Amino acid sequence: MLQKFSNNAISTLAASVDIGAQVFTLATGTGDLFPEINGDEEYFYIRLGTDENNEVVKIHNRIGDTLENYDDAPYSAAWDAGTPVALTCSAEVLESFVQVEGGGQVMVGHELCSYCESRRSANIVSGSVEFDFYRANVHYVLLTEDITNVTFTGVPSGTIACTCTLIFKQDPTGGRTIIWPASVAWPGNTAPTLSSQAGNVDIIKLLTINGGANWYCMVAGIGFGAGQVPG
Repeated sequence: MLQKFSNNAISTLAASVDIGAQVFTLATGTGDLFPEINGDEEYFYIRLGTDENNEVVKIHNRIGDTLENYDDAPYSAAWDAGTPVALTCSAEVLESFVQVEGGGQVMVGHELCSYCESRRSANIVSGSVEFDFYRANVHYVLLTEDITNVTFTGVPSGTIACTCTLIFKQDPTGGRTIIWPASVAWPGNTAPTLSSQAGNVDIIKLLTINGGANWYCMVAGIGFGAGQVPG
């Protein structure tokens, strides 16, 4: 089930409703302020009344200025035309939200859908490049010169596992190289040889479990042809 939200969804009843009503008509032209419902799994809540006297109703469908409720349980009050109507949220839904603060919290038993990671372009300055985990976990680098100094910043401290994806693309000159720091470990203790052809793309994955003091690194892909990966 997915609760829908929208900004500034406020109206009034265009007509009175009896106890247990399942249809609520809003003031003309205000229905579009409220969320659109697409399918049986979506819904939203409205609050009828004022701060002193109100009732929360679950809405399962909206057609123009008409809101529909399919619950069998009757509601406890009748409401007059002109009663304020506002989009609201239930305590049950609020309690289901996961709040993550700066220090981070653990999520248990939650399913992620349409999950994406932030992507950032990192520039090479005089042979140095910085990968800032506070800003992104996926970093893209256009290799305009050799990299002789790699630093990782913003890595969560402690024993939290943290991963990173680095995407390197050779510039039109090609042949750029990378010198990795001593904190980076490779399978077989051998760093990979990156692509040298102009425009080619290499992808490296990294994992740390001690706040970036040490990194396990592995190749996700070498030698993607020019044009296969966007710049």
